[in-house]
Amino acid sequence: MTIIEANKELERIDNQLDLLLTKRQIIIESTIYPKSGTGERVAGGKKEDKYKHLDYAIDTIDPEIELLYKEKKVYEEFIEKELHRLGKYNEVEQLIIFYKEQTTENYTWEQISQRVHYSVTQCRRIYRKWKKQRDI
Repeated sequence: MTIIEANKELERIDNQLDLLLTKRQIIIESTIYPKSGTGERVAGGKKEDKYKHLDYAIDTIDPEIELLYKEKKVYEEFIEKELHRLGKYNEVEQLIIFYKEQTTENYTWEQISQRVHYSVTQCRRIYRKWKKQRDI
């Protein structure tokens, strides 16, 4: 997994967290605040539990929120470790990796080699060494 993919996952998790927290807030507000009546008087009826929606929010939404926070922490730690690992390389190697993985533009090997003033094969070799893969 690259840093870009991890950042996209973090954005996805943040969006899901916002959605679930908003849902939870709506459920809590609709349970706590009284609703206006129609003014009609009705006779009898069943006694309802006013806080059943609150139990729903606690039982179903809260564990999902907790799981998303744990996932977010895992991705943040991964990104931090990757950036720390990147710090072990010299500046040119960091530039090659930055242009290949962390920028939103899709640079070709030729464009990267022109920017760092290395040959295309050297840039690819450095990137392969960093990824510990063959035939990139």
